[in-house]
Amino acid sequence: MISIKTPNVKETMTMVYSTIERFPLAVISGCIAVFASCYFIDLDYSDEELKNTILRLIMVSSLGIAFFTALKLFAESLQQAFWRYVLGGIGVAALAVYYYGMPADLKVVEWVRYILFGIIAHLMVSFAPFLPGKSKEGFWRYNKNLFLQIVTAFFFAMVIYMGLALALLALDKLFDINFNSKLYLKLFYIVSGIFSMLYFLGGMPRQQELYADDEEFSKGLSVFTQYILIPLVGIYNLILYIYTIKIAISWDWPRGWLGYLFISYSALGILSYLLIYPLAKSGKRALLRIFSKWFFFSLIPLVVVLFLAIYRRVDEYGLTENRYFLYLLDFWLLGIAVYFSFFKSKNIKLVPISLAVVILLSSFGPWGAFGWSARNQANRFEELIKKAKVGGLSFEERKDVSSVIQYLGRRKKLSHLQPYFKADIDSLYEHNSSSYAQVLLNEYNINYVNSWQRDSTAGSSFAYYSIKENYYLNVGSYDQFLSYSYGGQSDMLKAGDGQALIIDSLNTSIDLKPFISHLRKEHPGGDYEMQPDQLMIEGNNDEISYKIYFLSLSLRRDSDNNYQAQSLRFNMFFNKKAKK
Repeated sequence: MISIKTPNVKETMTMVYSTIERFPLAVISGCIAVFASCYFIDLDYSDEELKNTILRLIMVSSLGIAFFTALKLFAESLQQAFWRYVLGGIGVAALAVYYYGMPADLKVVEWVRYILFGIIAHLMVSFAPFLPGKSKEGFWRYNKNLFLQIVTAFFFAMVIYMGLALALLALDKLFDINFNSKLYLKLFYIVSGIFSMLYFLGGMPRQQELYADDEEFSKGLSVFTQYILIPLVGIYNLILYIYTIKIAISWDWPRGWLGYLFISYSALGILSYLLIYPLAKSGKRALLRIFSKWFFFSLIPLVVVLFLAIYRRVDEYGLTENRYFLYLLDFWLLGIAVYFSFFKSKNIKLVPISLAVVILLSSFGPWGAFGWSARNQANRFEELIKKAKVGGLSFEERKDVSSVIQYLGRRKKLSHLQPYFKADIDSLYEHNSSSYAQVLLNEYNINYVNSWQRDSTAGSSFAYYSIKENYYLNVGSYDQFLSYSYGGQSDMLKAGDGQALIIDSLNTSIDLKPFISHLRKEHPGGDYEMQPDQLMIEGNNDEISYKIYFLSLSLRRDSDNNYQAQSLRFNMFFNKKAKK
């Protein structure tokens, strides 16, 4: 008979207390992240400074969960209480420096670096208790339990959240208790952030448990690996090798997606190898023995193909962070493949440790992804400008030089281009963020080309304007409001001749021609993200006084060379005038 013991409240509280006592900094970080996230969703859009401050707090505190967990596990492995306080202090100081070192306005670089640090912190949890050099078998058992603990915590958290969310929905529908829709998101943060964190940390093995002689291999894990993961790896392997042969015959290289497919295949294969490690080592099952012997060897030719594919992309379009990371993973995979193919020791601890070191080195410095890619793009820009001075640029080359400026602008790396321009680039970007690229290229008489343009006439015949994602609108003295999205005729609003708004419900018409002419003069064909005041018109007629903020506006040139509104979204604040 199976006996199931249900923990009582006292036992549950004891387990929670024990977890908090063991991982205090990780739990504090998790609670800060959850409560800051709940506070963040209630913030007013107009308070940009506070929003950015809370967002940075959420990022750093979320990172602290895995980071402090790894430091505590490492301190326990040193078996001296002294290290618990030293490493905890170092961790707090490191996160404080990271928080205050982040700029208020987060760009692509900050988000990518944060993702890298998150990956490193989670990899540290996988090997922190084993840095002093414990057995490979203990390392495998620990990570197997870690993997199962993560899956279980996630599953339980989702079940609890769905149950509580449905209970709130039932109260809403049955008893007319109206809950703010944000409450469901806050509930998700609390359950997934606090419950799953405590459950996961509560199941972390202690030092004495790392040496257990339990060699039990989960039957479910065995079936999942042998009959699902490994066959999938085999299918991927077959597809990639057939495609490699096709490339060798036709020399027709793919357009960018091969790298991601190959990385997915490699990750799936390495995960399968790590999951079956004890069974493969025992040699009792032929399929697992063959897989563990030949998988890494089969990676080597594919690594070479991936290197050539990335090289061609970099040669054509320059180095970006994505291509840098593909290069980096390619060389890391080559090292791992050679090690597991030709060395006898085959220490699986090398996989997460080496990956963490490689990612850490790529996150900063002139050798890192951000510094190297910025220099490469700047060099590419220099080559194109030299060519422009000699004989002009083709449409594709103008598109390339435009994309370089946009690429560096999104990463706050425009200082790399300052030697090539008379204008102060940083000041220009700050005050004219919607069309700074065109202003800069005007110095060389080069027309700006958007990345979406497919021919030389598309830019001059089409323009799209939109407000920045987070915006604050000034209502002024208006007491009525109309919001509308327009992409064709409607009973409420018509586009007139494409340069007027005809609002039947208010019996009024608003002339857009001066506004459209001004937009086209200041911001020629392209895709622009603008400040609210740049997409605002204010006026009055016989029926209403109004202020209109266009959230988005699409213009297209007709056969008579006039620009018409094709689609638009706007918020209008207005007052009706008394009838005479």
